[in-house]
Parts: sequence; C-alpha cells; structure tokens
Amino acid sequence: MNKNSPFKAFAVAGQISAVTITPLLLFLGGGSWLVDRMNWEDRLKGLFAAIGIIVMLVSVTAYLINLIKMYDNSEKKKLHFDKKDYDFYDYE
Repeated sequence: MNKNSPFKAFAVAGQISAVTITPLLLFLGGGSWLVDRMNWEDRLKGLFAAIGIIVMLVSVTAYLINLIKMYDNSEKKKLHFDKKDYDFYDYE
C-alpha cells in the first residue's frame, strides 16, 4: 500500500487509538475491578491508573518513533568505503 494513501492514514489513526486505549482499559478497568473484587485498599486504584498511563505513554512513544523512522525521507550520510583506498591494493 502506498505510504500516502488515505487508507494508510486511517490505519495509522486506528493503530494509535488502539495503542492508547488498550492499556488504559486494561489497567484502569481491570485494576479497579481487581481492587473491588479482592477488597484491597482504594489507594491501589491510583497505582493501577499511574501504571496504565505510563504504559500508554511508552507504547505511543515507541509507535510514533517507528512511524517517524518509516516516513523519514531525509538522506542520511552513509559511510562510503572505497576498496581502492586501502594500502594492500597498492602492491600490484
């Protein structure tokens, strides 16, 4: 698929939203349910919320870094080695 197609933009938007929503649902919803189910202290809900937000931020950051690398069109300076520059080729 072409990188500039509108379907690719919708796919990227969907992936970013999934990467954002999934950790929040798992840690906020699941942590809240677990705290209520096990009759733990309510302060643990804040801990689960903090973990969910941290996981969400890390996953979105990693996804965006990979996305930027994929769409980066800048020409990087690559090292060019010429085999004729080495001394052992001068012995002919």
